[in-house]
Amino acid sequence: MFSAFKFILAFCAVFQLSGCAHANNVESRDEDVPLVGAQPKVVSVGKGSYASFPPPEVDKQARSTFEKSLYILPEAAGKPIPTNQWWTNLLVDQYAGQLWSFPHQTSANREGLNINFPNRWNDSGSDPISENAIKVGGQGFSPVDARAKNWSDWMVSFRLAQDENHYFDVTLGRGMPYVWIETKGVEPQIKIAGDARFFGLDGGSISLPSTSTAMGLTSGGRSYGLFAPTGSQFSQQADTLSVRLGNGKQFLVICPLPAATDLPLFAKYAYTIPRETRMSWDYSPQRGEVSTAWHIETEALQGTEKRLLQGWLPHHYRGTRNDLKFEKISYLSPRGEMKVAVGNDFNIDYSFTGLPPFLPAPTKTGQAHDFDAELMRDYLARYATRKEYGDDTYWGGKHLTQWAQYMAIAHQMKDPAEAQLKENLKTALSDWFTYTPGEKNHFFARYPNWKALIGFNTSYGSEGFNDQHFHLGYFTHASAMLGLFDSQWLQDYGPMARQVAKQYANWEREDPNYPFLRCFDVWEGHSWAGGFSSPTGNNQESSSEAMQGWAGLFWLGTALKDTKMRAAGAMGYAIESKATQQYWFNQDGGNWSPNWKHDVVGMVWSGGNNYGTYFSGDPAWIWGIQWLPMSPALSYLVDNPEFGKKSFGQMWAARKASKDGEIDFDKAGVGLGNVLLAQAAQVNPQWAVEQLDLLRDRNSKVVTDNDTPGLTYYFAHLNRGLGRIVTELRTDSPTGRVYFNPTTKTTTYLSYNADGKPQKVTVYKADKA
Repeated sequence: MFSAFKFILAFCAVFQLSGCAHANNVESRDEDVPLVGAQPKVVSVGKGSYASFPPPEVDKQARSTFEKSLYILPEAAGKPIPTNQWWTNLLVDQYAGQLWSFPHQTSANREGLNINFPNRWNDSGSDPISENAIKVGGQGFSPVDARAKNWSDWMVSFRLAQDENHYFDVTLGRGMPYVWIETKGVEPQIKIAGDARFFGLDGGSISLPSTSTAMGLTSGGRSYGLFAPTGSQFSQQADTLSVRLGNGKQFLVICPLPAATDLPLFAKYAYTIPRETRMSWDYSPQRGEVSTAWHIETEALQGTEKRLLQGWLPHHYRGTRNDLKFEKISYLSPRGEMKVAVGNDFNIDYSFTGLPPFLPAPTKTGQAHDFDAELMRDYLARYATRKEYGDDTYWGGKHLTQWAQYMAIAHQMKDPAEAQLKENLKTALSDWFTYTPGEKNHFFARYPNWKALIGFNTSYGSEGFNDQHFHLGYFTHASAMLGLFDSQWLQDYGPMARQVAKQYANWEREDPNYPFLRCFDVWEGHSWAGGFSSPTGNNQESSSEAMQGWAGLFWLGTALKDTKMRAAGAMGYAIESKATQQYWFNQDGGNWSPNWKHDVVGMVWSGGNNYGTYFSGDPAWIWGIQWLPMSPALSYLVDNPEFGKKSFGQMWAARKASKDGEIDFDKAGVGLGNVLLAQAAQVNPQWAVEQLDLLRDRNSKVVTDNDTPGLTYYFAHLNRGLGRIVTELRTDSPTGRVYFNPTTKTTTYLSYNADGKPQKVTVYKADKA
């Protein structure tokens, strides 16, 4: 034991849709959409404030989102409207677009519902192929749109309606193999291909017509299970399979089968429909774990079975403690092998061994390329002269975190620049967190009909909810740092910082002012950047900026002494770091197609992967956008030190083989150069400090510019001194860590004490102190 010490582009296709002919159109919610030219009220939150709706000065940015027609049934009215999810294109697109629920992908049109079963990769290995869809409609059935009916943590149901007496209610759950269709006034019909074969539970062929509750269909190289009420009759005429539903019940369940022989297993659970899904969590600093509990509330459409089949992805079952008992079946998915378990309740525990907000200053080691404290002080003094900060939430947010990090460094070095750096950050954040009528930027405004809070000016489509966690993660990070150094500011503006945090990561279900965990896909394990999603699914480019969002939430919760906020940050950080390692980097192998010829994913899409970014095809940026901004939050990139080195080498080789050629830091420029050097400081800090000195000898702007070079210099020398994180040891401090330097054979125990009072910290190895 020892005493703790203080030290120590995203994208979304956006459509302006007119209202369609449907009696249940819901266009606004808790308040009317403000009139053009209307003046908002100032809503006070602590000493901060926001506008009750976007003022005329920024109306052009917000108006299209305000006036967007929402495809939602009245029974869902009053709930905060989700955005940034796998299914939220349903809210703004007449027929919902592609809904990748896994293992199937569904879409709708005026003829009904299309169910795709992608079971092979395309030639490039980027996407599983959607082909030979099953098309479900009905005689004379022509739905006018699809509307959200109900949603919860990893499921959604929507109504595909012709009118109030003729519709399909469709239920989809992430990782749930079934598509549940509850009907009214429509006898289902399925379009089938000429090679269709029908079979029974015993595998034998079935001749139509046939009265059955369960039968299999093989067509287009795929097999499906079809499940209907007792007494239902299946008949065929040409390319149409008609289902006359029996026993007075109105439903049809369809699921893709891993193999035709799996029909009996799927028949057992086909009639169990999910009505609500809920993931809850608990963070234990003592155990160094985030425990997640998954519950599915179900209803039996027929019979008494209440359990169902639930699929799980690699980040659920690799490197976790869990009680998942898998059946001998699995599916291909864009994220890797999806295994399947039976039940209503599941538990998965993720490691989370602490996250310090900043780290102690490096010291001289006597080695070549040693730390130069005077050089670092020069970096601090020069950055303290900067007064400007960006007008939009993305670039303005970056300036906030840079001030915060330089301020923390100055504090660690007891440098006089700390006061000015702190004042600059305080001025900027207080400005952002205060709305003054007439101003055009540096404020937040409420979207009352969406139940949201948007920062202005916007950028990269953030007025339409794009990249909320990217932008606002910079704000929570900076607010946490300032709050740790200025308790009065935290008392005054902490309530406003909390509102900004809730905009992208509301962790309290009972809060009616924001949707629950807006940007986070709890089942897929990572965030989504597209506000409304898009007709082909959602996407996320910068996994590392998403991770900063969780770290910012964790640190802000620490500063505010809000254990629920802190626990939510730990949960998101623990899960999304695992998902990033699996899906962006394939760290354990086996998740990507053998046809995929790259060593990283630049953008994860609902239905596949992309090797690129929205702003550059340079391999250095494809990796680099996963490596910024530098901070202790990105240590998950080197949880496996050897893999971290390997990935950096893969980037270097890919860049050399590309049209951009081998990396020259001078030509790379200040931005990219420092992103690469900061990651080098994690994987090989000795090489990084050597490169920094070589660049200084050349007077390169990469190390002299008054921007991030000082941070790169600090972190490179810090990492060289501390060494690697010891994952086998942990402390019971949420902001603690253990490091080991293999060169000096020194173990360092760190814990940031946010209370300022002496605390006892216990070191654990496994479960033993």
